[in-house]
Amino acid sequence: MKVAARKPPALQGREEASKLTGTRITNSTAELLQYLAKTLNVQPPNDVMRCAETLEMYYIQARYPDARINDYRRWEAEEAIRCMEVVWSYVREVVGSVA
Repeated sequence: MKVAARKPPALQGREEASKLTGTRITNSTAELLQYLAKTLNVQPPNDVMRCAETLEMYYIQARYPDARINDYRRWEAEEAIRCMEVVWSYVREVVGSVA
């Protein structure tokens, strides 16, 4: 007799929210930007998308330590901060134009 694996409560909540909204829930910065762009009928600039993807890379490496071989370097931290500022500035600009 096969026993069905139980899903963690956090995953169950995400699936329920996904069913209610009809969209897949994600932590991907690039996917969230694309969803925002589609919703507002705008196209994010390439540099903003590139920064969003860079932030994802750093997130994955920080979240899963085995995904990274070396320690972070200063220039990587500075790049992450710059990219965060680029993405945040863009989001504030497009959302502010709607409000």
